[in-house]
This record gives sequence, structure tokens and C-alpha cells, in this order.
Amino acid sequence: MQVIQGLENFKPLKAPVVLTIGNFDGVHLGHQTILSQLSRLAKSCQGKTLLLSFDPHPAQVLSSHYVSQNIQTQKQFYQSLEQQGLDYLVIENFNKSYANQSAADFFNKIYNQVGFEHMVIGYDFKFGRGQEGDFQFLKLASAEKRFQLIQSQPFTLNETIVSSSLIRQSLKEGKVDEAWKYLGQPYQVEGCVVHGAGDGKKLGFPTLNLASENDLFLKKGVYSTKVVWKGEAYPSVTNFGRAPTLHSERDSILESHLINFDKDIYGQSVTVIFEKFIRPEMKFAGLDQLVHQIQLDILACQ
Repeated sequence: MQVIQGLENFKPLKAPVVLTIGNFDGVHLGHQTILSQLSRLAKSCQGKTLLLSFDPHPAQVLSSHYVSQNIQTQKQFYQSLEQQGLDYLVIENFNKSYANQSAADFFNKIYNQVGFEHMVIGYDFKFGRGQEGDFQFLKLASAEKRFQLIQSQPFTLNETIVSSSLIRQSLKEGKVDEAWKYLGQPYQVEGCVVHGAGDGKKLGFPTLNLASENDLFLKKGVYSTKVVWKGEAYPSVTNFGRAPTLHSERDSILESHLINFDKDIYGQSVTVIFEKFIRPEMKFAGLDQLVHQIQLDILACQ
């Protein structure tokens, strides 16, 4: 997959281009359905697939109350798209000037630069100033420019439309197993192992503290996880929160206890794969109660 910063840097191709547009945060099952449609169309016409996406997220520019809650890091986003077989990813810088383009200006800029022959859009895709561009706008444009336009239907599981906002809500509620179903893969957090306060080791349960680039908006509590290090997955119990029994005030951190693991891997990169929510964060009356609960948590993860 080739990543191109700015549409102006995309060089027109001799092969037919099959285009879609969107943020695709999480590259969930709905996004994967669109990407599969792109791949089938490209195969039928010996073409190339292209996703036009935006950075920063449009909501960050359009809302004064925006808080970043991306499901994936940029690296994870790229990896997911590559796994789906995408040929080209074009990232447009989204700012207030960009947001103020008319639908016609937005469309013409893309069409004139890319010259696509097929376009697949999501069922709720809108664009341009005031979201004046929609499927009907594109339908008229497709008749004039003679490109094929396909509107992808919502992807549903158990009559629920899969969306990035639905997945974010699932994570906020600790429903990582539910998010797994919608994503088509488990929710994952990547980062570097850093030194912490050493509380876990003192209690007999050493933990890896993770400095991560992921937006952590998980429900505070304990999770059954696997920690992947150097290609090997280790069963683990992971806590996200403030550890209120040991600390009166501190920011929430992510720390994992790897079961039957005693290697020193400070400074190394790991991936935490979330499997299920065990319990919410709790404050215990003393350390004995905390240690007993940690033992129960470990048993629940085995």
C-alpha cells in the first residue's frame, strides 16, 4: 500500500481507479465490506483501489468540544488497510478552509486529480460545506462524468448497524468482546514498556506499565488479555485505572501482569490484546484484600 500525503501529490494512474472516501476509524466490518467491494471492482477492470481519508479527524476541526477517541493509532490504521489489500491511501489535511469547500469544489478537486472510473460510498456519506453533498449529488455527477457509483448498504450484526461510534461506546462500557465482534478482530493497544511505581512487584504480581499512543477511553477496570512480545502471546491480566487502593491521586495507567512470565523487557514494544472485561476498578480496605482479588483475577484469566 502506498501512502500519499495530500491529493495534489497523487499522480494519475494509467490503470482504472476504484475510489472510496471516509475516515474508516477502526477499519471495522462495515469498512471491510466497502474495501471488499473496491477489491472486486478493481479485479474486474484490472484497476487500483484508493481510499481518500482525512487528518485530523473532521470532528476535531468542526467541534469545539472534541476529545480524541480514535480506535486505532495511525500505524494500526495503516496496517489494517494493508491487510485488506488497499493499493493507495491518500491523506488530506482537514482544516476549516477545507471544511468550507462547496460540495462541487470538493468533488471536482478529487475527480480532476484522480480521474476515477468507479466510486463506492458508505450509506451515510456526506461532504462539502454544510454537508450539502450526498448520494443524489454524486448520482448526477456520475451521469455527467460517466463513472460507476455504488452506495454500500449498512453492515449489521444482530440487526445493529456496525459503526465506529458504536465500537467506541462498547469500549467505554468495557464491552471489549462486543467491540471484537464489530471490528472483526480484538481491540489492541500498542506501546513501550516503561518503569512504574513498582507496586505490583512489591505485592508479588509484577506488572508491565505501558506508554501507549492509543487513545485510552476504556472503562476503568480489570481485563483478561494477551500480551504479544516478539511474536509470542502471553496470557495476562490487565488493569486500566488509578489503582485507588494504593494511590489517592494519579492519572489512569495501563498495566499488565503476565502469568508465569519473569523476563525483563523494559524499553521494548508490546501489544495488549483485550479479550474480556473481568471487573470494574475497586478500592479495597487493605492490601490483603487486594492481593486476594488479584489472585481471583488471575484465575479468571486462565
